[in-house]
Amino acid sequence: ALALALALAHASVPAMASSSSFPPLWTDPAAVEAPAADERRGPGRIRGGVVVEVEQSMNYDPDLPESDDGMVDANEYDEHEHEHEHEHEHSDISLDHNEEEEGLRGNAEEQEGSEDGELQDPVVDDAVQRLVHDDSVHCVAVGPKTMAPTGGQPRPTLQAPEENRSAHLVVAGDQADTVSVFPSLLSQANNRVHQFEVHNDTVVSCKYSPCGTLFATGGMDGLIVIWRTPKNSMCEKEELAPLKLEGMKEVQWLRWHPSAEARVLAAGDIDGTVWVWKVTSGECLLVLSKGDIGHRSTAGAWTDGGRKLVAGYSNGDVIVWSLKTAMMLHRFSQRGQDNTRRPSLQHFGWTTHGVSTLEHHQEKPLFLVGSAGGETFLCNSMSGDVCAKLPRQRDSVEMVGFCKNDRWVVSCSMDKSANVFDTKEQLITAQLMHPKGLTCGILRAPSSHLEVLITGCCDGSVTVWDALRGIKLKRLSGFYKSVLCVDASEDVTTIVAGGDDHTSAVFNFQPIPESENIPDPGQTHPMQI
Repeated sequence: ALALALALAHASVPAMASSSSFPPLWTDPAAVEAPAADERRGPGRIRGGVVVEVEQSMNYDPDLPESDDGMVDANEYDEHEHEHEHEHEHSDISLDHNEEEEGLRGNAEEQEGSEDGELQDPVVDDAVQRLVHDDSVHCVAVGPKTMAPTGGQPRPTLQAPEENRSAHLVVAGDQADTVSVFPSLLSQANNRVHQFEVHNDTVVSCKYSPCGTLFATGGMDGLIVIWRTPKNSMCEKEELAPLKLEGMKEVQWLRWHPSAEARVLAAGDIDGTVWVWKVTSGECLLVLSKGDIGHRSTAGAWTDGGRKLVAGYSNGDVIVWSLKTAMMLHRFSQRGQDNTRRPSLQHFGWTTHGVSTLEHHQEKPLFLVGSAGGETFLCNSMSGDVCAKLPRQRDSVEMVGFCKNDRWVVSCSMDKSANVFDTKEQLITAQLMHPKGLTCGILRAPSSHLEVLITGCCDGSVTVWDALRGIKLKRLSGFYKSVLCVDASEDVTTIVAGGDDHTSAVFNFQPIPESENIPDPGQTHPMQI
């Protein structure tokens, strides 16, 4: 009886194991019969003859390639996984852990880029409008407000008439050689955007004239195109009446003359020459060359009320040109006779790196120079002196600018910082830190009490700052990759940015009202570095 009981107990063990909800520790693949193809339902996959259940959070794809033996091919599986941006790294992630990661990914402040520079998907897109391009967007410009079409036969417009009356006309240039023209508010019924393929290479710059009736685009094909700003958002290429200015090798920058009546445009070339055009006739007025071969003109700005032109070069030189005589008035350089004649250059020194950005003062003969070595200089175009040298930043300076109250100047760098410098006290009053490096920025003064700095960051965000008080007013997210360019209307209610993710976006912003009680910037405690 005892032997019979032991035999029955021994025979019942396999049956208990097979009916248990827990899988065996090991299963011989040869002993397991693979299910038929029509039985492979859901996320189940066949690997080595064993059914491997995959979590639903893994974004199961029934089209995943398999080899002839029913197994998932490892090489094709890796390539297929790489095509999906939201795939997880491990197949055994639980649903709870997946939700936790999604929450962390949604935190825009902690977003990190991948090795190829692509950012994780932002959960919230703050843009009120987003336009998809064929390649990276290198320049944007916000123009005057457009009017709804009136008179004649009614025709479809880009947006509803009520919206159209408050829309700004936006221009964007991309790496696909395309110029896009569209209003800042598109209608849901008709979202057609005008795109013109006039250039044969990347469009690197687009600028509106001071009066707003014209805008210019410049490309790496050496072509400059002057466009007429339409009176309403419904425009055709013939109505824009593009005028081509030819002769340059590769446009680096464009700058309109500050006078609205002048209709004069300056442009820098890759060979180091600076061209000055009369856009109404297409006549080239001047070609300024400093004689050095191989140093491209990287930045330019007008100064002294438009009577002088400042140009920066890739070898670090900055030259002040006279438009009347086409002669070189001053040369800022690390070498040369000018250094011995001017004590300010001996005292402050000069950069040995290329000039990355330039900006002029609207009224005074002053201009700012930013270099690829992180240096920023405040210079006088009348005397040819260096007035101040800002504390050096750790990477290239990508933007410089004067606040409306010219006591403060701003410099934005790829070292993640934007510095607000008090020229009177000779110290930094605010250092605005970002998650990643800064690629672009602009300054606007929508009211007498507010100086707004708008920065574009490599983390795909656009940040609006109260520059004088060092206060972050708003962070705008939505780009997958770096923001490459940014512009805004004068009242800062419309902000437009272009990114390396092949999109341009329009954001709305409400400035601080005049009635709000804001402390005077002089009451803040400066941070000396």
